[in-house]
Amino acid sequence: MGCVASGVLSLILLICILWKFLVFHNPQNAEFQIESATVAGLKVDGSMSSGTWDFTLVATNPNKKVSITCDTIEASLFKQYIPYYATNRLPSLFINSSSHNRFNFKLGLVSHCIDADDAIEIFEEKTTRGLVTFKLWLVVDFTYRTKFWYVWDVKDSGLVLDITCEPVQFVFAPNNDTGIFRGQSATCHEGI
Repeated sequence: MGCVASGVLSLILLICILWKFLVFHNPQNAEFQIESATVAGLKVDGSMSSGTWDFTLVATNPNKKVSITCDTIEASLFKQYIPYYATNRLPSLFINSSSHNRFNFKLGLVSHCIDADDAIEIFEEKTTRGLVTFKLWLVVDFTYRTKFWYVWDVKDSGLVLDITCEPVQFVFAPNNDTGIFRGQSATCHEGI
């Protein structure tokens, strides 16, 4: 009787290990895309900058059997190099398998000191071309989740994803401090 119970327990353990391997062997990361964005009150005075960016992003889960929970999302805006101009920690986000989720957030600067070369470039882009380019960086701490026979919650957590959205271009009318995101949408890629 003990051998049968031991064999059944071993079989269940083997099935659990195989299930986790099959589901989590190579799940795909969430994909992010900028759907819309605006910047209001963008001003540069010397190396001081002010402005409020309003973003709408779409997060897509390409996995068929695995849901993704973005435990934390940290969004940062910059021009060329570190330091980042504005950073915001966003609330958690759940993306069910084979679906997408939209989320909005704001990034703001009030008389923030930025790199002198970046300040000159922003001023020149805005006044001469009416088109200012930035980069958006997302650091996402996430968890893959799936149900095992609709009973057990199996997860793989503590994963981190660095995502850069570029170019994030805003079009400005002459003598206007409000810029509108240029283009249909911007796809983001992994890495900085």
